[in-house]
Amino acid sequence: MTTLSLKKSIQQVVDSIEDKNFLQAVLTIVSDKRKELDYKLTPKQLSILDDREKNHLTGKSKSYKLSELKKALSARG
Repeated sequence: MTTLSLKKSIQQVVDSIEDKNFLQAVLTIVSDKRKELDYKLTPKQLSILDDREKNHLTGKSKSYKLSELKKALSARG
């Protein structure tokens, strides 16, 4: 089932529920999840990321291909 079809199914089920307490609980859960997705970086964190990007683009830092990373991680496990 795709994410879109799951969303549509959830909407259909929620539309048929009349239990106010249950709906409030569902709202609390989805609101908390949305807050997780709305995470904002601090100016200092943004500055660190900008510095890392600059180092990467100028070749001052080492970078790896995804296949190299997967190989290294599987060797550790």
